[in-house]
Amino acid sequence: MPIPKTYNCLFDLDNPDQPIEVNAEVKHSIWNGILPIDSIEHGHKIICIISFNDDLPDMVKRIPKWKYFESGKYRYGQFGLCDRQDLELIIAKNKRV
Repeated sequence: MPIPKTYNCLFDLDNPDQPIEVNAEVKHSIWNGILPIDSIEHGHKIICIISFNDDLPDMVKRIPKWKYFESGKYRYGQFGLCDRQDLELIIAKNKRV
């Protein structure tokens, strides 16, 4: 998927039935922590730089700080960004997996 790309919906993968409206843009991506690329690739380790027009959503603020990653004391939460019109399809697809 080419970037930059904007999204208007943020959801918790563990609780996708409570999405929040956002204005977010994926501005940059780094493939396998090494190579800047102009897309988001499925199936690879991609680091994304995401800009939110409003305040950083609480869901994103729950991402553990680096010191917790180093110590192994963290819960790895996962969230998704999408266009609101695609959310139901994404939820249904994730339930099948």
